Amino acid sequence: MPIKHLETYLQERKHLQTLPLNVLTDSRLGIDAAYYLQSLYDNPPSREPLLAATGGLPLSLTTRIESDLRTLEKLRIKPVFVFPGLTPNKRWRHMQRDIEQQEACRERNLAWSKYESGQEEAATKLFEGRSGLTHWDLWRSVLRIFRNRNVEFLVAPYVAWAQLIYLQRHQKAYVHAIYGPTDTLLYPGVDKLITSLNLTATEPTFTFTSKKAILNDLGVSEDHFLDIGILVGFDYAQPFPPTVHEQALKATVDMVKFYKSGHAAVSVYADHPVVKSIQYPDTCRGHCSTPSSRTPFPQPATRRQSPLSSPYCRRHSHRPARNFHAPSPR
Repeated sequence: MPIKHLETYLQERKHLQTLPLNVLTDSRLGIDAAYYLQSLYDNPPSREPLLAATGGLPLSLTTRIESDLRTLEKLRIKPVFVFPGLTPNKRWRHMQRDIEQQEACRERNLAWSKYESGQEEAATKLFEGRSGLTHWDLWRSVLRIFRNRNVEFLVAPYVAWAQLIYLQRHQKAYVHAIYGPTDTLLYPGVDKLITSLNLTATEPTFTFTSKKAILNDLGVSEDHFLDIGILVGFDYAQPFPPTVHEQALKATVDMVKFYKSGHAAVSVYADHPVVKSIQYPDTCRGHCSTPSSRTPFPQPATRRQSPLSSPYCRRHSHRPARNFHAPSPR
């Protein structure tokens, strides 16, 4: 998921640009399915604050997905959804999920206690904090929608964004643009990334960012940016303990610049109590040593209607990736 603190930086430094969605007409849009679903049930109008109390799936989610698919269809944008597969770095992720589940249980218990004592407003705020829902809970209902509407999707061997990059870079260009989390930018050579879609507006739009602009603004190389992202933390990388605070991004950028690499910076803090207790140097050694081997980048694996065999794909596979600076000629 998103690199920690990066989205705030992108907004503050005006690295986010918005264009009409019709710029992408007659193209194939690769979508990180987990990221898309997360954005739906985290934000209104599809967010349901009391979901943790009522249980089940968000009632408005099906309606919203159907609406989004109709909007894309009207603009002749072909979505290709990619779901994540196996989780890299399982040990840390499982520990993190266990902690999150324990915190969610504590908050729900506290929320029910407040509700029973008549503190309904306080209870609602606690229920809003954690829905207890993951994108896997939505699997069956979402896939039913996709099958009914003949929507293409596949399951990646590992992380979804690595699979999306493969599809975009393939010589046949199975997708022309990627909508996903900011950790997609960590992969070498990736520049433009769509970070959000507004499909409910009268005139739908999309927002994207450029890694080249970010690198120039930060004054770092692509390798340094990779190390910065790992140390700041994202869904598959634990944050570097000494920089876990609100100014983590700036502190990490300065640290990587000074020590010339992420691994060198971590080595300096090897005796830090927290760093030592979680064996962070060993983790960083595996992440920071060989960038090309760090991110799974396998051949596509399919579940249903893979873009590799789609008639639409064969007809349009010659189309190059879109340039987001201006609408392309019709």
